[in-house]
Amino acid sequence: MSGKKTAIALWTDSEHEHRGLEEAISELEREAQVRKRCYDRWMGEGRISYIDAADRQERLLSAIAQLRKVLDLQEVSAEMTSVPETDHLPKVVSSTVS
Repeated sequence: MSGKKTAIALWTDSEHEHRGLEEAISELEREAQVRKRCYDRWMGEGRISYIDAADRQERLLSAIAQLRKVLDLQEVSAEMTSVPETDHLPKVVSSTVS
């Protein structure tokens, strides 16, 4: 390979900060599907053991589950802190007596 850097080599850690939690979960789910397809072949080729494949897949699925819980908590928190609509309430007119 020449000294020329690829686009991925030039990518910096800060470039991912605009991504949301939903996108992170989606990417992890995609990765879990890729691994599911590859691990059988890799085990057959001796590139990975069954124990390692199962452990890695379990860790990835656990990460997805934990991130889903965080996302659910964020949604509940947002609902609890949002200002309720008051359009349906009668208008209160205050009068001052002079």
